[in-house]
Amino acid sequence: MALLKRSFDDVYKTIREYFSRIGSNAVNISGTPENAIAHFTANEISGLYNSMDYLAEGLNLSTAGGIDLDTIAEQYGIVRGMSSAAADTSKTNVKFYINPRYSGNALDLAASVGLSGITIPAGTEISDGGTIYYYTTTDIVFGEDKDALGNPNYMAVFANVVAYGIGDGYNVNAGELREHNLKLDAQLGGIANQINVTNLLPITNGSDYESDEDLRYRISKSFTTNAQGNRNSIIAAARSISGVSGALVVDNLYGTGTFGVFVDSTSPVISPGIISAVQATVDAVKSAGTRAFVLYPDYVGLMIKYEVMYHDETKIEQTNTDIVGKITDYVNNLKRGETLFINKIENIIFGNSNVKNAEHKFWKSGSYDVLRQTIDNSVTLMPVDQTIGLTEKWFTSSSLIEICQV
Repeated sequence: MALLKRSFDDVYKTIREYFSRIGSNAVNISGTPENAIAHFTANEISGLYNSMDYLAEGLNLSTAGGIDLDTIAEQYGIVRGMSSAAADTSKTNVKFYINPRYSGNALDLAASVGLSGITIPAGTEISDGGTIYYYTTTDIVFGEDKDALGNPNYMAVFANVVAYGIGDGYNVNAGELREHNLKLDAQLGGIANQINVTNLLPITNGSDYESDEDLRYRISKSFTTNAQGNRNSIIAAARSISGVSGALVVDNLYGTGTFGVFVDSTSPVISPGIISAVQATVDAVKSAGTRAFVLYPDYVGLMIKYEVMYHDETKIEQTNTDIVGKITDYVNNLKRGETLFINKIENIIFGNSNVKNAEHKFWKSGSYDVLRQTIDNSVTLMPVDQTIGLTEKWFTSSSLIEICQV
């Protein structure tokens, strides 16, 4: 809606009324100087009003668009999201691994076709089975990664991958990338069926170009007052970053004058990029003389094992995939500090129509190292509801859940 509005007719009417008040009718007669001046003046003045309307719309959050809206966003430290390809360069997520049914490791498999080792070449395609494709960005070699004991890992190797296309349509959930094209490789074609691939965690950083509507909404969520450094503005600053769902402020975390901001993400694991973006935004609004530390939650890894009896043993793999996926979704969607309920997990297992019976073998938890994908200082848990602190968050993945046949 225009803030200022005066049309040509409005201005021309005002000029005619002025001439009428001073007793002149010449303005109403076509061809007179008064009539020409009135038309010219009305046109110029109404044009100025139209320009002012345009400028006013560009300064108003509810009506601005394009570059004007970008300028408003910059005043709040917000940048429009650009389109990007989904990618994972952590080398801790996308895993090529030797088929568990194969009796040996990568060296044994390589020797069976006269090779000294197995190299997954750059450009290898992986997909969800036909609609979403990624490719590896570098050569990777079985044995270049280390196992939990620090020895070369000849059973699995992690890859960096990038989606072939742009946008959030290429984002994938955990376990969706499960096929590769190694059967077309001249050296590995004969053993490709013994090499599997999976993504342990979702890949959700593919994005479309942010629309005016979405950017306007992010701006409206951000700083609505000029208050600096208070708790609400710190949380608002953190939440203004795309991918952040919440934040907890802890005063005096490392002594007087310091505070911590524990960030919650829309993804199971927070990326370093989000941490950096929140740090920069919080630094811009914090009080002078204070120091902010933006931190990951303290991830508590959950490792469980159940032995299961099945009704239909031809559907074991499908059943296990369904159970592991649902347990992973439940655990990783728990909010920071939220209690983990044993009955929720057992309902997933016993609620599967192909499960005849199941027995808990162990539950373990400990400090989860996201980069190394290991649980440090693990302890055995009783199969009862588990509580954690406000700065802690539960985490698990398919590599930490074991569902096996009795």
